[in-house]
This record gives sequence, structure tokens and C-alpha cells, in this order.
Amino acid sequence: MKALKKNPNRPGPLLDRAAPAEPIDTSALPSRWWGWAPGSQPSWPDADTVARFVTYLEKRVGAGQKLPVPDPAGLALVPSRLPSTVVSALRYLLGPDRFSQAPHERLLHSLGQSFSDLVRRRRLDFGYPPDAVVYPRTAEEIQFIVQVAAAHGVAVIPYGGGTSVVGGVEPDRSATRSPTITLNLRHLNCVIRIDEQSRLARVQAGIRGPDLEQALAAAGFTLGHFPQSFEFSTLGGWIATRSWGQASTRYGSIAQLVCGVKLAGPQGLLECRPHAGRSVGPELQELVLGSEGALGVIVEATLRISRRPEAAEHEAYLLPDFEKGRRAVRAMMQTGLTPALCRLSDTAELRASRVMDTTEEEAGTGGWLAGLSRWWLRAQGSLGRDSVLLLLGFEGNARRVEFDMRQARAIMRRFNGASLGAGPVRRWLKNRFRLPYLRDPLLEAGYLIETFETGATWDRLPQVYERGRAEIQQALGRGLVLCHLSHPTTEGACLYYTAMAPLEAGQEIEQWRRVKQAATEAFLEAGGSLSHHHGVGLDHRPWLKAEIGPAGIDLLRAIKR
Repeated sequence: MKALKKNPNRPGPLLDRAAPAEPIDTSALPSRWWGWAPGSQPSWPDADTVARFVTYLEKRVGAGQKLPVPDPAGLALVPSRLPSTVVSALRYLLGPDRFSQAPHERLLHSLGQSFSDLVRRRRLDFGYPPDAVVYPRTAEEIQFIVQVAAAHGVAVIPYGGGTSVVGGVEPDRSATRSPTITLNLRHLNCVIRIDEQSRLARVQAGIRGPDLEQALAAAGFTLGHFPQSFEFSTLGGWIATRSWGQASTRYGSIAQLVCGVKLAGPQGLLECRPHAGRSVGPELQELVLGSEGALGVIVEATLRISRRPEAAEHEAYLLPDFEKGRRAVRAMMQTGLTPALCRLSDTAELRASRVMDTTEEEAGTGGWLAGLSRWWLRAQGSLGRDSVLLLLGFEGNARRVEFDMRQARAIMRRFNGASLGAGPVRRWLKNRFRLPYLRDPLLEAGYLIETFETGATWDRLPQVYERGRAEIQQALGRGLVLCHLSHPTTEGACLYYTAMAPLEAGQEIEQWRRVKQAATEAFLEAGGSLSHHHGVGLDHRPWLKAEIGPAGIDLLRAIKR
């Protein structure tokens, strides 16, 4: 492994000890300010589920040293450094209710949801939080805020749901940092118009996933975009990071679903209008997709929508090993099938997932534990030892769904797949948005749990899979490496890894950084991408030149200028 390259934008704790600190009113902090979905009261994971999984980890990798949630009483932040002229201009524009320099507001907008972010919250290390948080209601207000900030050398960070796992919402922590405004888009949350003839929806960028789907469903439509952060992430965040959803093979990634976009930048409002095809030079919309706030604030988009499916059919399969599973998925994609769900868990992920199943109700007739257990008894050989699990689903027109599922079953037979019925898929669909909630209690119990993802073409995918597993495992030491294949296309697929290991007490972020470097360099050297759908942020920035080359970096800088 190469020597560690520290990211200058993600150092250890940095506080301006000379400046008077601003105390936080802890009563204003929501519950769970320290983890996933601040303010929510999730019903899962329950204490039994957490205890069962901790016991599993203790047997596999050893006991962890607990990292409890701290008491924030007495916590104080570095004071705001926003120029008084900017403060006056924004207070005049927004009023006292939509411009805030309150310490608790700044704290809540200072970090995302990566493992290092969660650890820093528990260390009460918020570094240099934003100097103010603003809540505009219109594109015109955003345009004014951005222009005022640009005129005074103030950085602006667009903020949706705060779910970035790559440092995408964190202010700069370097010595040359600029004052920073975090621009929260929660008031831009409307579906403006649904064009049923063209099947297009004009939508504001601050809308969250459930609200968008509810509005579209009322008119008989769906966007079909369901990332794991669906409950809390926003349309603008999806576009800014080129997001993929769990049904993207059927409906398309967000880059394929966007048909028009508006961006408020210092130079003015860039409007890429929806069209049915045009030849007018490079498509400027592509500059906005994946721009992560570097060029301006995404305020609105026009989206391609689909009729809600009239039918859906699901089935789970055990296949002999990961390679046969990969070949089966590739065969489906290159036959022309477009499943709404296609997720292949390797043996390690399959075994870890089974730990979640306990109750009689969940493991009853059609339940996935019961089905797996029966099949395991029948397998008696290599199919049981190295088995992998494929979750498969089709939706849309009833006759097409039936036809596609018949084709898929025929392909599964060619690769020795054995059906487990629909039970495992139903259970996964029930829990798909719950899994991020498990990270917080596992961290408290003393375990690193982090995800890494990459994309690879089918010819490169086997070596990326093996190299990624090996390098992550070596960097972890005693730990577990789980992986699944998802978001397949005719050209390739995403590999999504989960790493778990006992925390190295006092060195948790250094431990994470070591594993992050090992995973990222393994992906790039084996032919994978820097990121498939998490974006760049601060965490991936040191490797961006390796991904797009020096000429690519120069071009992005020129566009930014």
C-alpha cells in the first residue's frame, strides 16, 4: 500500500483558540443531532437487533471499544467571521427568521453523514462551521445571496438534506479558508407543474424524495428515483452528485431523468430549457450535473417522469458463487431486460444479512430466513458454501412484467440459480431505507462501519471486485468486508462495499482514512471509477486528477473562473 496522502481539507480538530467561543443553546438541538436523521425517532433498529448484530461482530472480529454519544452541554463554537456588510445585506433581504448566526444552526449545518463526520460529532469537533445559515424562498433571493457573497469573497454551500457521505456539505477547514454561508433550500420544495402530455415535471430543487413522489403519485406518475437516502435527500442534491437510485436500471439515473435545469451563479441565472433533442454545441446541462455546488446553486429542474407501474413481480435467487451471479446479471442486461431491482449480494453480505432475521413473524411462510434455511438444507455442497443472493424485480405494464420475468427465470436456470420466492425481496424493500440507522448504535458499541462504492465495466468488474475486497481487508486488519453488485447496465455495474471492524480507540478517523485510501486506490488501479454515485466532495478530491487527468482539472478550473 502506498504511503498515506492526507487530505488538507479534512484534518484533525482545528479550533481558533484565540477567538472567544460562542456557547450553544443545547435545548435548541434536535434529538439525534449526532447521527442519521436528526430529530427523528426511528423504530428500528430495536435493542434486540443491535445486540444480535454486536454479538455477531464480536464473534467474527472481536469486541469494540465504545464511542458513546457525548453530552453537548458547555460546547462552544468558533464565532462567526461574516463581514458586517454581508450580514446587513442578508438580514435586510431575508429578515430575522431566514437568516441565522445562532450557534446551534451553524452546528447542524457543519457536517454530513460519513463515518468521519459521525466520529467528529461524538468528539464534539465541529472545526469551522458555517458563519451563517440562510433560508431563501425564491431563485431571485438565491441569486442575490450568491452575488453578495461573491462580491465579498464569501463561500456559499448549497444544502439539501445534509446526507453527503464524502464531505460535500462541510466548510473548508484550511488555514486560508473564506467566511462561509450555508444556503438551506428547504423552502424551495414544490412541484410547480406536471406536463402529462410530455411526461415532464417542473420541480424546485429543495424538495425531498417522499414529498416529490407523493405529489407525482397524485397525478398517476413516479420519478422512480430511490437512493438509500431517499427519505431525507433532495432533488438538488441528487442532481449535484449525479445520483443513482435503487430502481435506476428501470427508470434511469438522475442524469438521465433531468431534461432541464436552472442554476443561480455569480454570473447570473443559467437556464437549460427542456427539449426533445437539439444540436447546439456541448450540452450545458452536463456542466450542472455533478457540479456539487462549484458553479452555483441548483434551484429548479424539469424531470422525465413515468406512469406508476400497474404491476410488479419479485423473486430472489441463490446462485453458486459471485462470478456466476455476475454473469447472470450481465446476461440479463445484455438481453435487453431492465429490472426495477437487481442486487447481487456476495457470500459475506448474505451471511451478515441473515443476522437481521429473528422473529417468527418475519421468518414465517414466505419470510426470507425460512426460505434460505430450507434451501441451505437442500443445497448440500458448493452451492451452499459460496452461495450469493440475487434480489430481482420487474415493474410496469402487466404483460411486459410477466414476459420479462419469464426471460429472467430462463437465464437464472442457465446459471444454476435456485428460486427462493418473493419473500427475501419483500423483506429487503421493507428495510431498504432503515439500514443507515444501524450505523449509529454500532458506532456507539465500538465498531467502524463505512461504505465504499465504484463503477466498472463488465470486463473489469471481476478484478475490481477482488482487488477492492483484498485491499480493504488488509487495511482493516481484523474486520469484515461485504459487497453487492447493483445498478447494472449493458456496459457494467456498481460495486458497493461495506467495511466493519473494531474501532482503534483515539485513532478512529486515522483508521477510517487508512481504509478509505486503500479502497479508493484499489478501485482506480484495477480499472474502477472514483465514485459511482456518492460524488467527489472533500474526501475524494485528492484522487480527482487520477480520474479525469490534468487536462480535465484545468478545464474545470477554467469553467469555474
